[in-house]
Amino acid sequence: MKSVRARRRSGASAPALEWLCDLSGRTARITSIGNRSLLVENYRGILEFSAERIVLGTRCGSVEVTGECLSLNQVRRDALVIEGEIRDVRLPGAEAAHES
Repeated sequence: MKSVRARRRSGASAPALEWLCDLSGRTARITSIGNRSLLVENYRGILEFSAERIVLGTRCGSVEVTGECLSLNQVRRDALVIEGEIRDVRLPGAEAAHES
């Protein structure tokens, strides 16, 4: 089996390291099914919950879902499903991307 090595170059991002982190299964994965359902895998906890806003903790920060009639379904230790009229999903680091 071949070994994979990733090296950080000065001034450049390290996409290979991001792939390795993602392959480890530790990062949050969000799958949208239309605007009515989200599958969230590898979350760390439910930080806030209401019918209009759900905030989940992840390794990289918080994921905020806003909408109407939001509910948590199929809640498991490693995954959950958010259902309702989903209007917006804010991912960790999204604020920094909009400020630059």
